[in-house]
Amino acid sequence: MDNRAEGEGSSLWPGILGGERETKDEEGRKTGGRREEDGRLRCVNEGVRERKEEVFGVQRNFVTRLSVYVHKKKKKKKKKKKKKKKKKKKKKKKKKKKKEEEEKKEKKKKKKKKKKKKKKKEKKKKKKKEEEKKEKEKKKKKKEKKEKKEKKKEKEKKKKKKKKKKKKKKKKKEKKKKKKKKKKKKKKKKKTVVSHSLKIGVFFSPR
Repeated sequence: MDNRAEGEGSSLWPGILGGERETKDEEGRKTGGRREEDGRLRCVNEGVRERKEEVFGVQRNFVTRLSVYVHKKKKKKKKKKKKKKKKKKKKKKKKKKKKEEEEKKEKKKKKKKKKKKKKKKEKKKKKKKEEEKKEKEKKKKKKEKKEKKEKKKEKEKKKKKKKKKKKKKKKKKEKKKKKKKKKKKKKKKKKTVVSHSLKIGVFFSPR
């Protein structure tokens, strides 16, 4: 068991408290570390408390806080790294989500645009169809009107022709009638002359 006073470091632990293996004080005693003016040992880390601890059954001057601090620091660093990794993961996830949302938005926009375009196209097609229908109807109407007009004209022509024919026939008939009348009148006149010249009551035929 090493029962040396505080500050008399062990040969097993040289320089752990900031001293060297073969350091001696004013009186020539070997010490395991450097002492301050008030006689206390100077530690590696200022303000780190030292305490006697039994390691493998041997009492040593052992700076526990330092190892704990280093360990804690390392752990903290590891934790921080993990946190950073987690943060990175979170950021990545967020970025991915944002990208997905943007893609979704873009897709929706594209779909809307396509729908609008389709609607516009269909509207245009419908309009064109209606215009064609209108034009067809117009042409049909025009044709019918023309045909009607021509029919009417033809009818009028026929009527006129008929009228003319009738008139001609009538004229011819009248002419014939007139001629007949004239002939009859002439015959009558001749008969009277015969009767006067004969001066008889019986009339003979001119034959």
